[in-house]
Amino acid sequence: MVLGDRFGAACAPAVTQKVERELTAMGYRVTRNAPYAGGYTTEHYGRPARRTHALQVEINRCLANGVQQKDDLLEHHDQQIVVTARGQPARE
Repeated sequence: MVLGDRFGAACAPAVTQKVERELTAMGYRVTRNAPYAGGYTTEHYGRPARRTHALQVEINRCLANGVQQKDDLLEHHDQQIVVTARGQPARE
């Protein structure tokens, strides 16, 4: 998986780090901003100073093999990643 936060310009580092930790704990290999740093949406809407964070998550198609529907890809995990609108990771 690739997390794109426009090199910190679109999402606070603490939010990106939380998502990276959770995905890694689920067994995924995670990289940041390479080869995808985020596109128009992250650049246009991400304003961490205003508590508006945009984080692009690219999922490798190979991960979907054996999964009936791509939408179910992350739902088969017991854990969920939840980030509140204020950019603070939610506690479960």
